[in-house]
Amino acid sequence: MRRIIFKTFIAILLLLLAQLWSAYQYTDQPTPAEYFQLHTPDPESLKLAAFEVLKTHCNTCHITDNPSKVFTLENMNKLAKKIHRQVFFFRRMPKGKERREKITAKEMATLKKWVDLARKK
Repeated sequence: MRRIIFKTFIAILLLLLAQLWSAYQYTDQPTPAEYFQLHTPDPESLKLAAFEVLKTHCNTCHITDNPSKVFTLENMNKLAKKIHRQVFFFRRMPKGKERREKITAKEMATLKKWVDLARKK
């Protein structure tokens, strides 16, 4: 009796899984590779977004305190390793408690994505 109940349970479970699979197969859901491509910005727009973070949270002090290290679109790729070291490794930048609190997690993630990409080049 237990064997019959178990076999019936397995058969019903397999039918449900087959229905779910067929329903998933014919939806317009992107594959994981397509999803990743859709949610990964191209390098140029990522660089522009990272520059906005640098301009907003870094250049405000660098202009007055350290003018030789002001970030521009032209020099930021060369400085990617230094940015990584100061911001993500030593956590020295941005200086000041109020500035660190103002930078959002999304901005930090954008900067991190760009730095990782720029360091690979």
